[in-house]
Amino acid sequence: MPKWLRRTLKTVAWTIGSFITLVVVVLCLIVWILTPPRLTPIVESVANDYLNAEVSIGRAELTIWKTFPYMVIDLQKVDVKSKALNGYKGSLPAGSDSLLSVGKVHASFNIAEIPLMKFNIRNILIDEPRINVVIASDSLSNLDIFPPSEEKEEGPSPFIINSLVVNKFQITNNRGITYTDMRDSTYARIDTKTISLDYETDRFYSFLFDGDVHFKSPARQINQSIPIYIKGAALWNIKDPTHCVVRNLNLNVADIPVTLDTDMRFDSVLAVNSLNIAVGPIVFDKVFRHVPANYRYGLDAFKTNFSASAKFTLAAPYKLTGRYYPTFKAELTIPDCYVTNQKKGTRINEFGIAANLDFNGLMPNQSTLSIRKILLDGFGIHLNVSGTADHLLNDPNINAKITGNVDLATVLRLLPQEFPFRLAGEVEMGTDLKFALSDLSVNTFQRMKVNGIVKMRNIRYTVPSDSLLFFARSSAIRFGTDNEFNGPDNQIKNVLMASVSMDSVILAQPGLRLAANGFKAGIGSVGDMESLLDSTQLTPIGARISLDKLAMFSLLDSSRIRLNGIQTDASIRRFGKSGRLPLLTFGIDAKRISYSDPMTFLSLRNGDIKLSANIKPQRQRRRIMARIDSICKRHPELPRDSVVARYLRRYHTNIAANEITSSDEFIDLSVDNELQRLFRQWDMRGFIKAEQGRLFTPYFPLRNELKDLDMSFSTKKFDLHSLTFRTGKSDLNLKGEINNISDAMLGSKRKPLTLVLYAFSDTLDANQIMAAIYRGNRFANSSDKSSFSFNTVENENQVEDMVEQSSDETDTTRYAILIPKNIVLDVNLLNKNAYYTDFKLSDLHSSIKMNNGVLNLRDLSGKSADGNLKLDLVYASADRNDIGMGLYLDLRDINVGRFMKLMPGIDTIMPMLKGVDGVINARLAATTKIDSLMNVMLPTTNAVLDIDGKNLVLLDSETFRQIAKLLRFKNKERNLIDSLAVQAAVYDSQLDVYPFILK
Repeated sequence: MPKWLRRTLKTVAWTIGSFITLVVVVLCLIVWILTPPRLTPIVESVANDYLNAEVSIGRAELTIWKTFPYMVIDLQKVDVKSKALNGYKGSLPAGSDSLLSVGKVHASFNIAEIPLMKFNIRNILIDEPRINVVIASDSLSNLDIFPPSEEKEEGPSPFIINSLVVNKFQITNNRGITYTDMRDSTYARIDTKTISLDYETDRFYSFLFDGDVHFKSPARQINQSIPIYIKGAALWNIKDPTHCVVRNLNLNVADIPVTLDTDMRFDSVLAVNSLNIAVGPIVFDKVFRHVPANYRYGLDAFKTNFSASAKFTLAAPYKLTGRYYPTFKAELTIPDCYVTNQKKGTRINEFGIAANLDFNGLMPNQSTLSIRKILLDGFGIHLNVSGTADHLLNDPNINAKITGNVDLATVLRLLPQEFPFRLAGEVEMGTDLKFALSDLSVNTFQRMKVNGIVKMRNIRYTVPSDSLLFFARSSAIRFGTDNEFNGPDNQIKNVLMASVSMDSVILAQPGLRLAANGFKAGIGSVGDMESLLDSTQLTPIGARISLDKLAMFSLLDSSRIRLNGIQTDASIRRFGKSGRLPLLTFGIDAKRISYSDPMTFLSLRNGDIKLSANIKPQRQRRRIMARIDSICKRHPELPRDSVVARYLRRYHTNIAANEITSSDEFIDLSVDNELQRLFRQWDMRGFIKAEQGRLFTPYFPLRNELKDLDMSFSTKKFDLHSLTFRTGKSDLNLKGEINNISDAMLGSKRKPLTLVLYAFSDTLDANQIMAAIYRGNRFANSSDKSSFSFNTVENENQVEDMVEQSSDETDTTRYAILIPKNIVLDVNLLNKNAYYTDFKLSDLHSSIKMNNGVLNLRDLSGKSADGNLKLDLVYASADRNDIGMGLYLDLRDINVGRFMKLMPGIDTIMPMLKGVDGVINARLAATTKIDSLMNVMLPTTNAVLDIDGKNLVLLDSETFRQIAKLLRFKNKERNLIDSLAVQAAVYDSQLDVYPFILK
């Protein structure tokens, strides 16, 4: 060994030995000198000098020799009275200066290890402590007993503590720790049963706290005690003071149990190596009893076995740098429980939640929230929700399933206010949802994918104040966004679908009654909801509605509607090459439709209607705007708004000037403003087919029946391909077209409604038709129509009887027929058998034209057993007081007696014809005015009659002999007239009968 090394070690040994010897001598002197009687006043004096308080110690004692190497310090009856509040002028509670009172303090530590900078405290025992803290103001309390510390520059500490161990710390017989805040009269007190800290062999500290905290605050209306229990173990070392491990920490505050295990490091950045937290079970009854009465808000009326538990586990070490989130797993569980409100008598039979959260701090979008169950059964509601969510911090994607049922009457009774309606029934649903959280807005809800069904049973909705009732026995709503089908191009396409079905429905309110059953409605679209609501592109949509039966009665207008076997189809598609203009199609099939009001009964069987419509291109508006632009260029000094207003005003004035004046007689075919706007904006086309239809009205009191209707139409034109029409005894097979429909419905009078028809008839009873026209006209001008109604009948036979009875009146008053000027009619008629008065005509044909208020019956020709007939007639009605008629009647080979019956007044003009028998020819041409009761105004009549005949027989022989003698016939015994010719004329209220020519 080198000499320098031996010399150095010897020096160190002597130094250490000398230091130890000095320490021993000093300690011996201290123990020998500082006996309890000497030590106690010294400690008191030092404490009183240092502290702003009055300190008293009953006994202070040091023990070394008996306990070496441990030094024991014992203090008894320690009282500390603060002087900090002596200058406070306000009122203070009694004993506010008493800050600290301890019955006994016992401390023991190893003094032999102190030179090695190891502090080994064997135990610290405190018996009967009492602490009283009083806060007088924001800057004054009885804790202000320490002198202010001098500010010093911080530098490196010359001491390095190698070890600090507290083997045992315990507080017994605690007399309470109180806190009083004079600012708001807050008072708190901690009473403990046990406070202990023990150092285990594996370097863990085990600790225990068991006590109660009493808190009183008049301002908050709180006066409550809360139990607190803390037990666990912690690892901490002075050599590594920033590292802490907590194991099996059990915390129970107000019967809320919490367990915790963690490993943390408190460096410049908090680092958590592991963390496990479990809360619960939290039992409602146990926790609720610790809630102050003023904060229970009526919850004391509830009885429940509710409990909840939660868990949190850190899945990876985490540093609190703010750069990323922690990775953890969390769980929430509420076992199935019940909740009862004893005051209101309500109950939740089952309520439970089970949910998990797996959060990825490095990649939050890969985090997942799983809800295994949310169960609610009570208040008439049974609801079960489950689902998952991801992308939690960005835009959560949610996939959920909701099932359950609702008793509407029970739910409505629980609402806090009484509503003016009543609702009852059961609703059952099952729904699957897929959506992002951002989809829950008005602009983006179309992105949601929803599939499910809602079933409803015995839904009853009433409003007593309005006498409203709605009842649906069984109904279902189905909807979905994930349906698929194989398209014509063999590509799988998504279909958006929604449907409604109702078994039976009743609706009743003042003025309306409705009953229906077998109602089904569905709508679907190819694509997704987002493209469906995209305003820049039109997505095709299809819909279908079917109905078994419907009956509706309106008391306001006494109308009834009955529908049987109805099925409708509708669709919206893209029109032309534009992706934005819609093409609408609509179709309806009906087994039976009937409509009735007090004046009309209409029925239709096996009808088929198809309709398609598209928006009209705005060509007219483009032309108008081009003209306005031209005017603005020519007159730049005029504001554009002024030019537009003036042009449009002049444009509409010119249109109105070209209209027929209001004094003209016309039928108002216009529809209301809403339908007019529809006709202006849309082009429509389609067809109507029907197997059979019937119409009854007292305005035309005959049985009207349609068969084999086949008609195509557009907004401008109707094409009648076939129609069999029977009215009374007459029948017609019609074909033709109707033009200018849109102009008529828009109220325009410039273009009349034009009808071109080809009519083929087997039987035509003109007598019955004319009688029906006159009777309908008489009914329209009578007071009997106010008491007439079809609504009391049950079938069509009764309707027919009522129509006949309404026309069987003794009053034969005829009213003038007005020919409307806004209807043009062109009818070509072919008929096999026709009846007029007592004539039976065959092979009848005619051309009927109506234009500008004039009816023209042209070349009405027919054959009969009594002769042949040809008629041309013109009937013109400028208004009700200006009606005229002109005719030309040509009768060939007609019997004289039949002619006399056809013209009953001719015998007064030509009495000779009463005695003549045979066949004659007659031609009559006449014009006349007619009054409002269809009476001929004789002063206005002009007529010419021409009669000729051959081989006539005079029925009275005596008359023949007189005529033969007078006229000097060669054969005075033969009563035959070879030929006869006679003419008469009526004009200027005069009748001229020209001489007879007899041969």
